[in-house]
Amino acid sequence: MKKNLVIICVLLSFHLSAQYPVKLQTEFFTIVGRQFHIDTVVDGRSVKSDSVGIVKIGLFDKKETAFVPGGVGPQIQKFLMNGLSKGKYTEAISIKIVNLNIAECSKGSEFGRAEVSLEFYKHKDSLMAKVFDCSSAIEEVSVNDNTSATHEKRIRAVIVKCIDKFNQSMWQTKDSLDYIKESDFFLLLPKVYQF
Repeated sequence: MKKNLVIICVLLSFHLSAQYPVKLQTEFFTIVGRQFHIDTVVDGRSVKSDSVGIVKIGLFDKKETAFVPGGVGPQIQKFLMNGLSKGKYTEAISIKIVNLNIAECSKGSEFGRAEVSLEFYKHKDSLMAKVFDCSSAIEEVSVNDNTSATHEKRIRAVIVKCIDKFNQSMWQTKDSLDYIKESDFFLLLPKVYQF
């Protein structure tokens, strides 16, 4: 009896701690006319973990926590470096991740959803000021009934949408910005990834 109870507890704990990795693929992209590069990515989400949502795996839709291996901030930074590297005349911009979430649902068909909210900060000496914020979401029907496998593609798509919105926002012309000390900004956020 004790042996069966131990086996059940071990299996249950394994089931409860199951995690599904969502790793962003390398993709080169271009933003036409950009005058910025990404200097820092800060994970400013209220829940401090690498979890980004719940996915359903397998025939019986077993729920697992989706996480970004290596951290949300570093993976987004790596992804952005492919298209937004530092140029001779680009201005440094920091990004604060306010929200990043993926989800799956069934409405007759399987749907995958990704949503992100980002804030963009420009630097001036040792000060920073928020110049733009935006959100983006995408929901797609799963073609091959493997919705979980395509979450990273949706995450990349919503991030690029936000970057494109920022590029078109006329952020360079904003007047009367509220600057704060960089050190104050970074002290408020425990997960900072600077490259």
